[in-house]
Amino acid sequence: MVKKPVPLKHYGGKAPLAPWIVGLLPEGRSYAELFAGGASVLFNRPKAGREWLNDLDPEVMRFFEQLQDPGSFQVIRRVADEACSELSHLWAPLDLDDDNTRVKETYRHLKERYKAEQDPSVAAGLFFVLKKIGRNGDTSSVVTSSRYRRSMPESLSALLSACEELPAFHARLKGVHLSQRDALGLIDEIDEEGVVLYLDPPYLHATRRTVHNYGIREMSEPDHEALLRRLLRCRCSVAISGYPSDLYDGCLTGAPGWVRHEKEVRCSSSNHCKDTRRTEVLWVKR
Repeated sequence: MVKKPVPLKHYGGKAPLAPWIVGLLPEGRSYAELFAGGASVLFNRPKAGREWLNDLDPEVMRFFEQLQDPGSFQVIRRVADEACSELSHLWAPLDLDDDNTRVKETYRHLKERYKAEQDPSVAAGLFFVLKKIGRNGDTSSVVTSSRYRRSMPESLSALLSACEELPAFHARLKGVHLSQRDALGLIDEIDEEGVVLYLDPPYLHATRRTVHNYGIREMSEPDHEALLRRLLRCRCSVAISGYPSDLYDGCLTGAPGWVRHEKEVRCSSSNHCKDTRRTEVLWVKR
């Protein structure tokens, strides 16, 4: 399966792993992504009869709401195209200052505009740009690496490609139920045969090199324990991502109907990664 473009670069997102995950998901009539983040898996899988996209992050869900709406989508395109034009000029290879000062200043200006913007559609367009060229999908700083693609900086190339895909992103969200809710409550509502749940919660602190990167979405160990207990009672099919851990393996590995899959990946979520390889695990119940 070829990896498809996704609208947002998001901290801890599954864009690089999406084809692998989609290939292991059970079949079902309906699909729900409960910790959406950048929604990389939804944008890489075929459309289902009923679909839910959920995340506690209000900025992320506001963006998807605006992207889904036909009128707001047109505003997002306009704002993104204007930002792309400005950044393309500043990032031109032959007119690039050594430390990318002007690009950084423009990024700061875009952030200030985003924070002050009252129009939700315009804010969504700015959010899209900031996330696409932000470091690790964050909006605190811009990526100004020396890597090039299509004769331009890699970050700019990725942004331009994403702008071209905006109509496809908008079309893919048609009919998707969007929500900003606690995952356990949503599971209680939609847990039935024929539903496939995919969960990518903030990973256990004990398995991560950094903590507090997910803001209000962070989960304590008791939160993870409660989630796992609920998943073990699900009637629907389930897939959940994580790093290897005694808690997850103790609850899920070997549990009736559950299968453990793993894949070695390059760590890219943290600037502090010394060992650049990590093992991603997907626990699946069909």
